[in-house]
Amino acid sequence: MKNLWSDEVLVPFIKTHIEKENQNIAQKKAKIILYFSDCFVKFSVHNCLLILSRLIKKKILQDHFSHIFIDECGQALEPEALISVCGFLGSFLSGSPPKSLLVLSGDPLQLGPVLHSPFAKKYGLGRFESLVVTLLAGKSLLERLMMSVELYQRGEGKNYNPDVLTKLVKNYRSHPAILDLPNRLFYQGELIPAGESYITHSVCNWKYLPKKGVPIIFHGLEGKEEIDHQSPSYFNTTEIDQVIFYLKEILDSKFRGTKILESEIGIISPYRRQVEKIKALLSKNRIGKYVSVASVEEFQGQERRVIIISTVRSDQQRISLDRNSRLGFLKEPKRFNVAVTRAKSLLIIIGNPYILRGDPCWGKLLQYCVERGCYTGVPFTLNNSLNDEEVDGDGDDDLPIFT
Repeated sequence: MKNLWSDEVLVPFIKTHIEKENQNIAQKKAKIILYFSDCFVKFSVHNCLLILSRLIKKKILQDHFSHIFIDECGQALEPEALISVCGFLGSFLSGSPPKSLLVLSGDPLQLGPVLHSPFAKKYGLGRFESLVVTLLAGKSLLERLMMSVELYQRGEGKNYNPDVLTKLVKNYRSHPAILDLPNRLFYQGELIPAGESYITHSVCNWKYLPKKGVPIIFHGLEGKEEIDHQSPSYFNTTEIDQVIFYLKEILDSKFRGTKILESEIGIISPYRRQVEKIKALLSKNRIGKYVSVASVEEFQGQERRVIIISTVRSDQQRISLDRNSRLGFLKEPKRFNVAVTRAKSLLIIIGNPYILRGDPCWGKLLQYCVERGCYTGVPFTLNNSLNDEEVDGDGDDDLPIFT
């Protein structure tokens, strides 16, 4: 036995094998703990809801709170928002003077609640013919109030009533050039750039910028969108290669004497297969371990110093599918708004300009980049298709551009 444990070949092999097994056991243990933790959280939430519903039914909590806050209210369906608070607003709902103040916070011009019901999508479609349709249409309470209730509209002096609505207009995230277009497209120019310049302006002299001082790159490519047997989602290998090129160059560069960390970079694509392909290639090249690669929905509420967007679409004949299924970037102003407002210091967009120019939002972004010298890639010139069309938050309610 002693001779066995002194074997110079066998012992290292056994130790390595044991270490791998221990790692596997530790990983499995972590997954089990995570699973039961998730179950416990879900159970706790449901349990709290059941207890609160009983208290509400007995009117124990009516008018108990002076203030009730719903944060990120723009991401909750109206029934979800109302059910959670209506039991606490007893006197107000019965016609008496309110004793509790309900405060809604969020951005109705970014991605709203996700609606999965085919029935609701079929009969709602985001229109306001009736209250019932509104509730089913995937609108949030915040969006309905701000877009259709006179109390929350601008008055004759083009100002909001400060007693019922307060806007947070200082943007502490983005370089002014990155913020400029979405500010005019969606926020009537009200947003004020207020980020720390040592961050927001740190990439302004990068060698790959088409226009120094403007940290935006629109890289035009005429790639090919594909589908494989593993998924019905689209991917575009030409764009993936360009994404990897820019990522490597960013990681190899220094900006004001320091490098940008992988964790400070985000890659956004609207299609799951494109996300998976990018992740796989990063893993194969052993780079970008801490780079966030995800869909627009997953990036909502987040920010990164550098954002690279891969739009994927390159087939004009398939564009109508995006509109019908509410997928992709095209004809989806809210998704566009979220995608282009995540970056602090550098925004890179990779896509087919001849496809994107037909969309009101992307057409304006193309126009913005071409006119400011931020465009590079395949030859492309502005034409009459880029006009002052109107866009909206969901394809139905008009929101004028550059008002």
